[in-house]
Amino acid sequence: MPIEALHTLNRMLARLASSLLQYLGGAGPWVPASEQATLGGLQKLQAEEAAAIRKLWDFLIRRRAIPVGSRFPEEFTTLHFVGLDHLLPRLVAYQRWLVDGNEIDVAKLTDAEARSVALPILDMNRRHLSALEKLNTDRTGARAASTVR
Repeated sequence: MPIEALHTLNRMLARLASSLLQYLGGAGPWVPASEQATLGGLQKLQAEEAAAIRKLWDFLIRRRAIPVGSRFPEEFTTLHFVGLDHLLPRLVAYQRWLVDGNEIDVAKLTDAEARSVALPILDMNRRHLSALEKLNTDRTGARAASTVR
């Protein structure tokens, strides 16, 4: 596999491993009992993303590449114990950024094996973006229709 393809996959790994969804897996968002189903949905997305990270990590190791370490952006540290009204728009924006970056990287991949690893990740990112947008829209719509402010 060409070294450029390994670099591209490593970039995708770094982006994914330091995602806002992964950070929130340990940040403990504040969620009332009435919104546990929404939190459960976010946890399912986070778990699917974590599995993709492990799979990509293992792939790079098998190719004798050194997977990059990742760090969460410092601005994520302000997101502990905040409500979903605050988190969901940020999750949507971050996921959109993740999709955009991965689309650019996948477009650069000419190696068939690397593309076969990268495309499912991009597809997952797109599915997660759609799910997060729906969660955000559903919550915004419900709040907008409410007479309680």
